Amino acid sequence: MLPEHREQITRFLSVFTVQDSVTRKYAPHAAPSMYAQPVLDKLGSAAPAGAVWEAVLALFRVRMRAAGPTPSGGLPTVLAFPIAGAALTSGDRETELTSRIVTLTDIDLAIQTAIAHPTGFAPLPRLVRTSRLAIKMEVGGCSDNTVERAEQLRSDWTEHWRDSLAFDPEARARQQRLNRALLRINDAAAEQVKRPGTAWGPHLWRELEAALDRQQRTLPDDMDVDLALGGLCELSNRCQVWFSEGFDVASEQARRRPVGGGGS
Repeated sequence: MLPEHREQITRFLSVFTVQDSVTRKYAPHAAPSMYAQPVLDKLGSAAPAGAVWEAVLALFRVRMRAAGPTPSGGLPTVLAFPIAGAALTSGDRETELTSRIVTLTDIDLAIQTAIAHPTGFAPLPRLVRTSRLAIKMEVGGCSDNTVERAEQLRSDWTEHWRDSLAFDPEARARQQRLNRALLRINDAAAEQVKRPGTAWGPHLWRELEAALDRQQRTLPDDMDVDLALGGLCELSNRCQVWFSEGFDVASEQARRRPVGGGGS
């Protein structure tokens, strides 16, 4: 390495301040405002910092992944873990790392491109759900897949009882008896998984499934575990089952719902 290169590296590293108290989970939120926004301020640009940060980050992702693995991590031979095959020379290692190099010119081009076309780098908008069930499960930390499945099971439960309630005079009593049994199962399951200050919705979902599996023989002949789980989803939509601490669902619905929109 040339002496002038060492001097440049020394100057570059000297400006860093290491904050080991900042964990990785804060990076997606802090990086755009702490790093991208000051650059945009100096450039006098009103482009969204999140889009600019994503453009630069995408550049690094592509370079690092396209270059493939580096078993030695670029360490000198004396420090690298022994690897099968002939030892690489310093020239070989520099050639390997060349494909990973991201220059300031590359970064500047990514920034200027993001400023010119910010929507191309903005994150995709999340689906806004407005049903009480979906809101409660999302607040509880349940994944999108779990919420979608819950909505489908709730729809299956509603369809299952629609005709029975219309033509069978005893169906209402059977449904109410089953609702009481489901609420009892939920009460016991929630006591098992509820942890104040944490997102325990996914744990409750799995515990409800396991509890219904254990009591499958007690379910009506025309009902399986999934359909019974749909009953718990309907009870949640009625605010009788919670996947988190209780909160004002109606206010959250109103916040999410577009003007003149619906939701249930």
